[in-house]
Amino acid sequence: MQSSEDPHTYSVVVPVHGSEGMLTELYERLTSVMSALVGNEGFYELIFVDDVGPGRTWSILKDLAAGDSHVRAIQLMKNSGQALATICGLQMVSGSRVITLDDDLQRPPEEIPILVDFLDEHPECDVVMGISLTRQHSPLRRLGSRMVNRMNTIFLDKPADLSFSSFRVMSGLVARSFSSVQLPYPAIGPLLLRVTSRIQNVVVEHHPRRVGRSGYGPRKLFRQTVGNLVGFSMLPLQALAAIGILGIFFTVGYATYLLVRYVVSGAGVPGFTTQALLLTLMFGVSFFAFGVIGEYLIRILNSTATTPPYVVRADVRLVTPSSDSWQSEETGVLTDSSRGGIDWQEVETAEGRLQGRRGQDRNDEE
Repeated sequence: MQSSEDPHTYSVVVPVHGSEGMLTELYERLTSVMSALVGNEGFYELIFVDDVGPGRTWSILKDLAAGDSHVRAIQLMKNSGQALATICGLQMVSGSRVITLDDDLQRPPEEIPILVDFLDEHPECDVVMGISLTRQHSPLRRLGSRMVNRMNTIFLDKPADLSFSSFRVMSGLVARSFSSVQLPYPAIGPLLLRVTSRIQNVVVEHHPRRVGRSGYGPRKLFRQTVGNLVGFSMLPLQALAAIGILGIFFTVGYATYLLVRYVVSGAGVPGFTTQALLLTLMFGVSFFAFGVIGEYLIRILNSTATTPPYVVRADVRLVTPSSDSWQSEETGVLTDSSRGGIDWQEVETAEGRLQGRRGQDRNDEE
């Protein structure tokens, strides 16, 4: 499943949330690593997606984009979560190798060439995820991560020797498969498993977090696990259906037992038999119904979900690598104030086309 595209073009996607204290260092280290990786012949782009966190994150990203043609800064309309912020970046990549990593510097950017080399040396592989033998997290966080990994193995049919990680390198073909993703609660690991089974782990370093605290506490890890089970696995629904079927069989067997007992010995408690049978039957039928209805609901939701899971509020980048001008797409229209006499270009967006279509419809009605 390897692409025939130029292997020396790279896109780096970084979801950003409240990391103003690390952004400048992250940018400098990424620039150093990617410049050395592509040399004089290749191309790379850094796509930072601001997930509307606290602090001056967006201001810093705009300054970086205004000063470097390799940087593209995107701001979402509201906080949408790390997965959707990453998918937003993946839907805008142009490289034949796509790299994703967090903004906390716990996965050092200097480890990127290790993942890239592994992917280049193993043409049968489509995705490489960097994992660490020892993670610099709290004991509770490590325990939660192990439980999530185990649950993913059981419910998502994930290989037991594979661990999900947000530090990844994938082929451009795999990355662009996310262009049609419209799920409101996506999880990138399970989505990658739907795209390809050619995923490998490579051991990389993991450093302690120097600034701030991780947003993945026990509560968020639990919600992520439940979301993975509901969104990507039919096993819970199938288990409910199986419980319902077992309840029905139990009801039939219990009814047979009580009937034989009454015929043979005449023993019985007035009214108890009827109540027990009815309760057991309702229990079995209810669980069976939950399973069947749930199957239909999941399939209907997956096939009819059209609401955009995220909305881009602003998109800032230099127009060309050789110019000092930069573009800022905000509130649906690409506009730029004058810098040094530069004339700014207006670009029609989806929202603009929608408004124009509504105006046309009104004219038709008149």
